[in-house]
Amino acid sequence: MSGLSVKAPRTRGTGRRVITVVGVVAAAITLAACSSASAPDDESAGTIGVVVYGSNTYNECWTTGALKALEDSGYEAKLLNSQFDPSKEISNFQSLIAEGVDGILTNPTSQESAARGALLASQQSIPTVNGLWFPPGNADDKYVGRVSLDDASGIEQTAEWVGANVEPTEVVLLFGVPGDGISEVWRDQITEAIEALPGGFVVVDSQPGMYDRTASQTATENMLTAHPDAGLVITAASEMAIGVSNYLQRSGKSDVDVIASDWSPELVELLESGQISADRYYSPAQQGELGIQTLLKSLDDGGEDQGTVDVPNRIVTADDIAAATDKIPACYDEYLDQAKAAQ
Repeated sequence: MSGLSVKAPRTRGTGRRVITVVGVVAAAITLAACSSASAPDDESAGTIGVVVYGSNTYNECWTTGALKALEDSGYEAKLLNSQFDPSKEISNFQSLIAEGVDGILTNPTSQESAARGALLASQQSIPTVNGLWFPPGNADDKYVGRVSLDDASGIEQTAEWVGANVEPTEVVLLFGVPGDGISEVWRDQITEAIEALPGGFVVVDSQPGMYDRTASQTATENMLTAHPDAGLVITAASEMAIGVSNYLQRSGKSDVDVIASDWSPELVELLESGQISADRYYSPAQQGELGIQTLLKSLDDGGEDQGTVDVPNRIVTADDIAAATDKIPACYDEYLDQAKAAQ
């Protein structure tokens, strides 16, 4: 396995443990988190693997949070990329299980593939934390922890912002990947919330954006060509919102509001320039950080279920995005090169 390594002081564990985080990395990367000066290197706490679902800014920043949570743990970290392929996520689990790891953190490619992996891991007494959990799901009882976006709150805030800031209009939606167990739930819930607003908001179309700006640009063109009176596009991720913005700039349409989700530096620029109207901000770094913290706590507690941890989210505009990211950083820059090197 190729990769790069750093040293961190050992503050946890007395024997060798292996924890694997299955994540967003396109290649395997090893963080040699070694012991303190008073202990030999071979007494490191173990190895943590991180499995991510694909390669993009969100997953890079998610990985920086996972790496930060390992900062003083003494664990090695192994990062794997599922490349947006549920079957690859399962094979990543199988590789880690065969390695004999002590724990797994996954940012799911699909809830079904993550559940399958967690089931396989549990059969070998290997605890798994779901780093982006949407209830309910198969094999939920096989996880020892779950990081949740508190989607109900985020969707409610989005609808409230629309009701207060957008004239009633036709609405189109860009969701993620069909069949991933997350995207259709978000689509259905945001549709219900928007259409419950007074004044006549109607969701007239929705298409998958595949968490990709090029696919989202094409989907936006298709929907707005079919529904030229639509005045609002709501997306489930920053990469998709960037694709929407690219299409609107290219086509010269300036009368369409765009709402994004999560974060990227490019998204912030578009928000501050007014090309994106609002963002449902939550920190990808915080998600990864909470996932590792939950996994480490479960290992310290003998594999006990740690329940569900909610990631806070809020609607922001150009006026308050800086304050939001100052309070909860979206990315830990000191780990970004390591995350990108594994792409």
